[in-house]
Amino acid sequence: MKKTVLSLLFGGVAALALAQPAPPGTQNVVVVGAHVLKPGVATPVEIDILNPTNVAGVQARLLYDSNVFEAADPAGTENEGTEGEGSVITGALVTVNYETSDAPDANGLKGVNFAIAGVKGTSKTGRLLRIYFRPKAGAATNASTSFTLDPNRDFVIASADSSSGALTGSVRPGSMIVGSATAGWGVTIPQGISGSVAASEGQVWVAGDDNLLHAYDAATGAPLSGFTGPDLGGTVSGRPVIKEGAVYAATTNGKVHSINPSTGAANTPAVDLTAGSTTFSILSTPAVANGLVYVTDNADTIRALDATSLAAKFGPVPISSGQATGQGVSSPAAFGPATGTTVWVGGADNALHQYNGADLTPLKTVATGGRVQSSPFIDAAGIGFVGSEDGNVYVFNAGTGDTVGNYNTGSPVQNSPFGIGGGQVVVVNNQGQLHVVTATLPSSVSGSNPGNLKFSGGAGSNASPIVVGTSVWVGDTNGVLHNSDTSGTATSVKDIKIGGSSLTSASVPAAGTVVIASQDGSVVSIPTQ
Repeated sequence: MKKTVLSLLFGGVAALALAQPAPPGTQNVVVVGAHVLKPGVATPVEIDILNPTNVAGVQARLLYDSNVFEAADPAGTENEGTEGEGSVITGALVTVNYETSDAPDANGLKGVNFAIAGVKGTSKTGRLLRIYFRPKAGAATNASTSFTLDPNRDFVIASADSSSGALTGSVRPGSMIVGSATAGWGVTIPQGISGSVAASEGQVWVAGDDNLLHAYDAATGAPLSGFTGPDLGGTVSGRPVIKEGAVYAATTNGKVHSINPSTGAANTPAVDLTAGSTTFSILSTPAVANGLVYVTDNADTIRALDATSLAAKFGPVPISSGQATGQGVSSPAAFGPATGTTVWVGGADNALHQYNGADLTPLKTVATGGRVQSSPFIDAAGIGFVGSEDGNVYVFNAGTGDTVGNYNTGSPVQNSPFGIGGGQVVVVNNQGQLHVVTATLPSSVSGSNPGNLKFSGGAGSNASPIVVGTSVWVGDTNGVLHNSDTSGTATSVKDIKIGGSSLTSASVPAAGTVVIASQDGSVVSIPTQ
């Protein structure tokens, strides 16, 4: 008999095997596999096995936080024998012990022991068993815990020959959010997601790395009825834009699409902006205003397309002080009525540039101390905010182009500020520090780091914060969604593990819900109430 480790990839997203589980009360939440456990519903954790060699048996123990979950034990007996909805592996004998009467260990964790036998063969692939869990009565709203393998328990794999003993598998969903009155949901795009989710009027839109545009009902996560996801012919690094009766998407291979949001059909043929270049790319999110679509690209230019026909109207106009740097620029932001629209773009030349929205004539430039990758935010009063890699948030008058001032966060700000009204924005810098910046025209700028709050893991360039009421949500480069409030109260922080890679910017499709995606393909709806 040979001893080795049973490596379980939880939800196929986060490799958590043999990780020491966090003690109860830490508020670490894992949403692996895009699944939410609903109150009162017994939901199975499916343990899959991939057996590449002649493995004869396995013994293992799955741990869970007994303050959050309880094993459902559907047959009412602790020692279930084969009733763990057994195996799709022919001839396997499955034994499950829920330990429902056993006391939790020193970390407050309980376990479910399971064993299999008789799975010899070179093609034994499929579900090993299902173990049922449900939220514990009285569990705190949105409390959760990961499922992990007991690091203090041997994982015994009986091999039928001396060369085997390797065994891999996955657990779905891995772990779940529980205790919320609002049912969450999740889906997975296996090829991954490069851009951010978009939301509008109870619908969620995301462009997958499968080159398809996906649309979901924000309440249920079901595919949008009547919508057939069109092939975009490339991936989207920004996010789709839903405006003026269409969904606009710009791809990394230089194409811009206008799509019918009800059917998925093209409103007009996509336009190819590459002009034959093999290096041209669009990494930004278009801005749509007053019948025009403004697009920036990695050649450091901006152009305007007709929103209906996608025909070229103006540009391309060089951005970085007239000198293309090839380092890319920010997404554009438009402000003002049709007769006085201005468009703002951050450049790699350490400056923020203003253009006349009617014809893209350059107007003014706001100098910064570092590259501007952050997309500008402009509030209804025309106060604009933008982050810079020098750590400052620069404030400008979006109508006149005048500089208002700046506030230093102490670390690069690559994502976009989020407006919360009253001349205020929330920003999270690359060190994960939450800042609230306040400005009034013509020249007052101040800011603070409420509660000295710092999230673990820095916010990535694609992970801009959003604010729901006074609650701040932002994803980081480690696949964790952070939540606090604008006062920086440390006890309000909840860390939610979405995936095993960077998160993109979240959206709010409906009251009480945040939807966010991870670059490894999970799209998850999180209840915020």
